[in-house]
Amino acid sequence: MTTILLLLGCLQDMVEMKDHESFYLLHTPKLYDETKSWPVVVQLEGRGGKASDGIERWRDRGFIVVAPEQKAMGREREAGFVRTCLEDAKSRLRIDPERVLLSGRDLGADAAAALAVAEPSLFAGCAAFGLTVAPEPKGKAPPFHVVLRPSGEPARRGREAASTLANAGVDVLARTGFDPRAEDEGAALDWFGTKAMPKGDLGAVDRFIESRRWLDASLVSLGLLDGADVERFVRLRLRRIEAEGIVVLGSVEVAMAERKYLDAWIRCRDASVQFSWVPVGERIRKRLRDLGADPRVKRARGEED
Repeated sequence: MTTILLLLGCLQDMVEMKDHESFYLLHTPKLYDETKSWPVVVQLEGRGGKASDGIERWRDRGFIVVAPEQKAMGREREAGFVRTCLEDAKSRLRIDPERVLLSGRDLGADAAAALAVAEPSLFAGCAAFGLTVAPEPKGKAPPFHVVLRPSGEPARRGREAASTLANAGVDVLARTGFDPRAEDEGAALDWFGTKAMPKGDLGAVDRFIESRRWLDASLVSLGLLDGADVERFVRLRLRRIEAEGIVVLGSVEVAMAERKYLDAWIRCRDASVQFSWVPVGERIRKRLRDLGADPRVKRARGEED
């Protein structure tokens, strides 16, 4: 599904997302290790911005950084691409699913705000640098840190957007002074630290399982294994996740038997991410590699033999 190419001289990977004909950059903190969960920033750049710009904004701040290289593909597909990048990063690194900050600059601020409101369960906060358009919350939205431009029409629109969000019941901190050259990220992270209060408990695992978010349930579970008082209960939940992965792998074989080759490949591709942190994940990844080489699957995907 994806191929990682190491960018020489940088603590970041370029992860190719072939289905979207694009990629994202994945920055790992210098002190990263897999014995604990890490917070993550998903950075969206504005018009003319590059994923590498997003990495530079958040480098060396102790966060994993996911920076999609966005292309014009329509708002809905762009949002889907960002979600897919985040899921893929979670399958690779010990990301805390309860400490995900979505950030955007310029037009990226408007895109980030729209996605945060549309998918409030995925993000613990939204930092919008230069917000000009407020999306309409249809339920509970994450808190917003809005940095407004100091003057002019963009400043007026930004104030209106922040006010619209606040009037809709969203927790909004708005301040003036946005400067494309300024480093506002530190203040945003200080704010985020007061808003992202992960529960990291069995209740969080159960909520993710109920929502069929197997990847997030696995990540929280891994963080609980060191607790002697809950270890037995955590392992029960991990076995539940493992069993679900086995069921999905079986459904891949059923689809293949029924000659639904594209459906089989999609199921296996998605499962390779969702079950990446449990043992069945290796079996799923191996099956995905086999399917990728199968001429019947290639034809179904529109690829040449």
